Amino acid sequence: MAEGLLQSLLKAVEDAEPTPQKRLDAFINVSFSPMLFDRDVLGVWVVFWGIVLHSQRMSASQQSEYSGYVGAVEGLLGDLAVDEGFVIADIRLTAVAFTALLDGLWLAWCLNPASFKPEDGAQLCRNWVEGLRRGAYA
Repeated sequence: MAEGLLQSLLKAVEDAEPTPQKRLDAFINVSFSPMLFDRDVLGVWVVFWGIVLHSQRMSASQQSEYSGYVGAVEGLLGDLAVDEGFVIADIRLTAVAFTALLDGLWLAWCLNPASFKPEDGAQLCRNWVEGLRRGAYA
């Protein structure tokens, strides 16, 4: 499931206009689409996270999935920085921070869909990226 979700995210990026901003926008938009913002997906993840703590195989799977996800975000943010001429001091940690924001928003919404609308979550991510442009993580 994790691989399928990552591939869907990457497909949206691939189908976007070939500019760093449009590719990042596509990633953010699909991250808040019904495909991912689905409370049933939360149930699967909770079980998976529980198993990760007790299964070497599931732990390795999670590490691989997470590495691929963070790597994709590194590429998107790094391309944006190069294109727009701003500096990111540690691209990996910056990508980890952005994925943590996405994960936290997803979890908060799954636990309480009334807390915010998915489009508000997407806007929060765009605001975060604007902070990146202005020197956060420089």
